[in-house]
Amino acid sequence: MVLEFDYAALMVLGLILITIFRKKLHHGRTNRLFIYMVVVSIVVTLTDLLPYVLFELPLTDPIKRGAYTALFYAYFYLRSFTILVYLLFCLSKTRMWYRLHYRFTRFAVVAPYLVTFLLVTSNFFHHRLFSVDPYLGYARGELMPFLYISSGFYLIYVVGFTVYCMKNKLLEPDRWLALSILVVFTGIAVLIQMFHGEYLVEMFFTSLSLMAVLLYIQRPEEYVDSVNGVMNYKVYKREIKKILATGERAQIFMIRFKAARTIREYLGAEVYSEQIMGMLDSLVAYFKGTGHEFDFFYEEPGNIYIVMDNSEDILTDDKVVEFARMVLTQSVIDERNGLTLDAVMAMVFAPDDMADEESIINFGHKFVQFTDPGHHLVRAADVVGTREFHILNNMDDILRRAVSQGSFEMYYQPIYSLRKGKFISAEALIRLHDPDYGMISPGVFIPEAEQRHLMQAVGIHVLHDVIEFIGSRDFEGLGLSYIELNLSGQQCIDKNIVNDIVGYQKKFGVSPEQINLEITETDYEDDNAHFMSNLSELSDCGFALSLDDFGTGYSNIQRILRLPLDIIKFDKTMIDSMESLKGESVIKNAIVLMQDIGMEIVAEGVEEWAQVDKLKKMGCDYIQGYYFAKPMPRDEFVTFLRKNNNVL
Repeated sequence: MVLEFDYAALMVLGLILITIFRKKLHHGRTNRLFIYMVVVSIVVTLTDLLPYVLFELPLTDPIKRGAYTALFYAYFYLRSFTILVYLLFCLSKTRMWYRLHYRFTRFAVVAPYLVTFLLVTSNFFHHRLFSVDPYLGYARGELMPFLYISSGFYLIYVVGFTVYCMKNKLLEPDRWLALSILVVFTGIAVLIQMFHGEYLVEMFFTSLSLMAVLLYIQRPEEYVDSVNGVMNYKVYKREIKKILATGERAQIFMIRFKAARTIREYLGAEVYSEQIMGMLDSLVAYFKGTGHEFDFFYEEPGNIYIVMDNSEDILTDDKVVEFARMVLTQSVIDERNGLTLDAVMAMVFAPDDMADEESIINFGHKFVQFTDPGHHLVRAADVVGTREFHILNNMDDILRRAVSQGSFEMYYQPIYSLRKGKFISAEALIRLHDPDYGMISPGVFIPEAEQRHLMQAVGIHVLHDVIEFIGSRDFEGLGLSYIELNLSGQQCIDKNIVNDIVGYQKKFGVSPEQINLEITETDYEDDNAHFMSNLSELSDCGFALSLDDFGTGYSNIQRILRLPLDIIKFDKTMIDSMESLKGESVIKNAIVLMQDIGMEIVAEGVEEWAQVDKLKKMGCDYIQGYYFAKPMPRDEFVTFLRKNNNVL
């Protein structure tokens, strides 16, 4: 006998098993089935090899002959079982496991193995499948072709299954080809051993098939997070597509850590990863305790997705609430210092709540906006029919329509000078009025436009409308020195931004001093060469610069000094902190510090006289907020200033 093929098979299968555990490919039913398949294949290979390694002919000793014969029985019992497990792996990998709940499907899957089992068992009585002679050893019988026929049904199933996957695009071409390679290799191996029985090649070809599955279907390097050991976001999106394509009903939990970026920067990447790994281990342990089948997926910097299969057997409401509380507890890193990832969770039934991939994927990133204050759990069923959900779900169409049809409108909020006792400037604020959904908050559409890299197009509309207004006759009689307009982070790194602004400034005959450009603290990129050079060039052209939303990001005095700033705008959250003595002290000292380095201060979000009074005593320069005026459309703004600024 030529045994080298079995030795090679053991080496390949051993390498696969080592890779599985080194790459942490052991979570979830699909990975477990693959492990079972590899382990069973190792045992089958040993039963194929050991009769020729441990025993020599003649086998006159009954005990040795019995052990020799038992290895062949074990081989035939387990060989077909390997292909059965492979079929189950295919069903699980393509989210079609739920079809095993149908009686006919279960029967069709199990029947070929039952035939094999009965055929092998009956050989104890008739020895027509194979026989063991004390002097000649193992010999095939006339019923052996029937064993191959019964096992061949599984190969036919895999072929049909592969065609189904190809037709319904459940797998990419290279992946369904990798699935079908077992059929090809098994057929080749059977033909070889049929005519050259001395070559034990079946398990060698099986091991090569499993290696192809590992490399092209499991793909540990591409699909598994190298740090956390769970499947990544790329796989999650593919699993959602499979769920919807196969009609499976799944319960999906989405966990989002709102403070993930901040905490990662604070702790450092390595410590942060350790925290996430510990949390994932706890969540996995919890779900194992429920007895449900599940898969975990991770998306940087802090999104976790949990997909439960065949949700006829779902987590009850009580269990869902319990799980949400557990997630909230796990997200607290340092309770004494209030350090938390600030977890929120959503629950979606697919396809009941949402029946298309884009809606489910988008909801995973946007559901935080539907979370009520003080609550940490959102059920998709409660928000799917709301106006806000439809807006977010159709944001692509809304933004494309707004850019092409000019659905944007500029509002203006006056800014009051405490020294001069009148309004001396205003901030231009963009609004979106959609023909289908009406007025849409900038807090909703601006982040969406940034995500879709549309802020340059939106910014062009702002530049045109605002600078045209400054150059109009309406502006001349308002007593304003300048208008502030926001530049997004994407605009600040745009190589054409300086030419765009200067072009509109000259086109409408406006002085650069009449335009103040605001950059947001959280968009500030001091390590970006285009960002810094653009702002420096704009400052050299005579445009003033403001830093907006100061107090919401990470600016320090060194970063501020690197920028050619004229105005610092304190965010509303800082102003609201004046209710405490500590908050009041911070603002008082910040005003003194900024004015000492030549900055003027605008306090945003001021709503009460008490705040105005305190800020005036602290020496603040300007006030912006609802206490004096809300943002207004252009015509209303002009009327307001003519009435309240004592101008014609």
